[in-house]
Amino acid sequence: MNKRDFLVHGGGVLLSGATMGAAWAARPPANATPFEGATPAASHLARWQALQGLRFGCHTTLGRPVALILSDVIESAHAASHTGVEQFTLSFEGPRALPLRPGLYTLQHAQTGDVAVYLEPVGQGEHITYAAHFSLLT
Repeated sequence: MNKRDFLVHGGGVLLSGATMGAAWAARPPANATPFEGATPAASHLARWQALQGLRFGCHTTLGRPVALILSDVIESAHAASHTGVEQFTLSFEGPRALPLRPGLYTLQHAQTGDVAVYLEPVGQGEHITYAAHFSLLT
């Protein structure tokens, strides 16, 4: 599929939805405390790290509610403050009984509100592991 077809047939929705997640990552949650001495780039990662272990709600494509746990926040090995791009991956664990297909999902949490992220399954064991990759301009 070429770029024009991608944008005309729904890719624009995917791209605009992904920016919603990036927009939240760029601003602190309402009840967040400032990160003393942290650069703005470091604070994006730190904000997500502060939510590690918490439960996020979302819905399957059929509308069934699913709870996902933010299990890990991994800074990219290629991330460097001098590049102006912050890269990290969020890992979520979800139940095997309600698997999610790769796609755009709205995650809900009291501290973040609704955040649209692209989730892709990356592992399966006791739980299904999903990844959401971020590349944010600082």
